[in-house]
Order: sequence, then C-alpha cells, then structure tokens
Amino acid sequence: MRHALFAMAAAVAAAPAHAQPQAFPAPVVTMVVPTSAGTSSDIVARALSTRLSGKWNNSVVVDNKTGASGSIGIGYAGKAAPDGNTILIVTNTISMLGAINKNLPWTPGDFAPVALMGRTVTALVVNADLPVSNVKELVALAQSKPGQINYATPGVGTPHHLYTELFKLITKTDIAHVPYKATAGATVDIAGGRAQVGFFPLNSVMSLVNAKKIKILATAGDERTPQAPDAPTFKEAGIADVHASSWIGIFVPKNTPQAVVDRLDRDIRSVMADKTFQEELQRQEVAPNTKLGGPAELGSLLASDIARWKDVVEKAGITEQ
Repeated sequence: MRHALFAMAAAVAAAPAHAQPQAFPAPVVTMVVPTSAGTSSDIVARALSTRLSGKWNNSVVVDNKTGASGSIGIGYAGKAAPDGNTILIVTNTISMLGAINKNLPWTPGDFAPVALMGRTVTALVVNADLPVSNVKELVALAQSKPGQINYATPGVGTPHHLYTELFKLITKTDIAHVPYKATAGATVDIAGGRAQVGFFPLNSVMSLVNAKKIKILATAGDERTPQAPDAPTFKEAGIADVHASSWIGIFVPKNTPQAVVDRLDRDIRSVMADKTFQEELQRQEVAPNTKLGGPAELGSLLASDIARWKDVVEKAGITEQ
C-alpha cells in the first residue's frame, strides 16, 4: 500500500501544468519515456526522434521520466495538452500497472493509441553460479527450496514482474520478488548473486551474458533468437504457455485531434518502413513492427493485454505493495 500511495503522489506531483494546445508539430515535441536510458522504449524513442526531427524540421527531445515502475512518466504524459506535442513511448507496462494498483492517477483510457513500434525478445536469466543449466532444473530447485530463491525486477507491475508471476503459476514454484528502482540495479544484483532469477529483454542483459556473469535458460518467441542461438525457446524447454513478449507502443493524450493522430500515424509509418531504421532497432535486439497496422492495431493489442494480465494478477493473488 505504501508503494501505491507513493506512486500516486509522485505521479500527480510530476504532472505538467495544463498548457494550452499548440499547433502540431510545435518547435519542440517531447517524447516521454517512463524508463531509464538504454531500455527498449528509450532505444526506440531515440532512433525515432532523430528521424521525426528531420521530417518536421524541429526539435524532438526524449524525456526519461522514471519512477514508480513507470507510473510517473505515464501519468505525466497523460496530463499533457492533447495536441500531439507530447508523445508517450512505453512498453506493455501500461497494460499491467492498473491490474495491480486500482488507485493510479491515470488509466489506459487516458491515451489514444498511435503505433505499435516493435517487440523485444525476453529471456529467463539466472546468476551464473546458480546450479542449474536449464528451465527444468530451475523449476526443480525452486520447488525444493520454496521462498528461498529471489527474482529481481525493475518494479511492481512491470513486464519483468508479471512474466515471472506467470512462470510461477505455470511451474507451481514459490520464488520471492525483490523489486528494484530500475533495470540496471536488478540485473547487476542477479550478476552479483544477491538475486538469482529474472525475466529481462535481451538488450539489457547481453553484456552480462557475454561476461559470463549471468546465463540464459530460455527465450520467449516461436523461434530461437539470433542474439542467443544456443538458448532454447520456452516451448523447447517444455513450458509453452510462458507468453513473455514485450511490445513498445506510441500513445498521445486522449482528445488529441484526429487530424494530428493521423499525421503522427502517417509520419511514423514512413519512418518504420525505412530499412535503415529497422536495422538500427534490430541491432539493439528490438524487432520492428513491419505490419504497420496503426492505431487500430495498437488499440486492439492493448485491450487484449489488459484482460490477460488482469487474469494473471487475480490468479497469482498479487496485491499492491
């Protein structure tokens, strides 16, 4: 409960003053990223901002507003003027936080979907010294030591959190949650052995994997990823129901004029269709969305995700922390 109250208060305090709408695009357009630099949404924002700035002949800045598992940045963007000049780039955290905390100062309904940018490959990782070499051995170890193995996340309600809770439900294991303030702290502590397990996007753990401080047991997706070809998929590991693919979407405040949403949709489609942009994302372990389904695609995905994670939260008995 203390966490929920802090998140709500911080999000309200961080909200921008209600500015008068400006013409779009304004001389400065802000992309709000509710996670730290180097995360998947930040990588997408920085690649996109450079190209849109050139297209609009203005300044497109990335503003990392972190804290409270992303709630602060999401709430900040939701209270901006609905003119398209404040854009939220966020992972599926936006569909998860409300399933846990019923008292958030924002809801997904405060936003209009614009574009699904891409997906990241999520990996189940463990400390290199943990005496397991595959998922079945991890499950057996966790079942033999209920509550004695810890998993790290960058906060309550993040994809990392709910993916692990889904894994626990499927495998009937008891692994203790240790929430951190950011991805870096969580992955560093898994590498150092202060936590043992975690679900993370590949781009946030590959340096530690290459340094042999953590190891990958499985990855989400239908096929093995080229970045970690020796790691089996969850289906290959015998747990087909672990759906842990994170997506990255672009939203604007609700009531943004449809003409502005259409302009954003058109300009972002143009950027995403560019092969060099797609290759830049792929180098950072982000799979670009080549379907280019626009607002309808992202809106449908958000609705289905909200229902799915609400069900996981209820079955896992997750409460506000």
